[in-house]
Amino acid sequence: SQYTMAADRTNDRVARLADALHPAVLRLIRQTVEAGHAVGIDVSVCGEAAGDLLAVPVLVGLGVDALSMNPPTIPEVKALIRRLSMAEARALAQEVLSLPDGDAVRERVRQVLKQHGDAPAKA
Repeated sequence: SQYTMAADRTNDRVARLADALHPAVLRLIRQTVEAGHAVGIDVSVCGEAAGDLLAVPVLVGLGVDALSMNPPTIPEVKALIRRLSMAEARALAQEVLSLPDGDAVRERVRQVLKQHGDAPAKA
């Protein structure tokens, strides 16, 4: 995300721009998934986004095949994935691609998760 948004995470003046949930970053993930799957390659996401409870439904909906995260996060992420249908995740992912920024994406994901009784405390 920092390369897509031209923002160095270590530079306090622009670090906030390196947002993994910005729709531009999500569109690149979608394109990567489509290209990978077209030639039989699985696509994985690792790092903070993979364990971010607000990113997980979108990443799953975009067709990401695997998420690699810190072990303490795994149970909560697995529980979240079990509560959402693939159809819901796909619809959410498609919807957020047209939102203006990462904050709008987070708010929309929160709304969807509240409908399922989930309200992630983090992220």
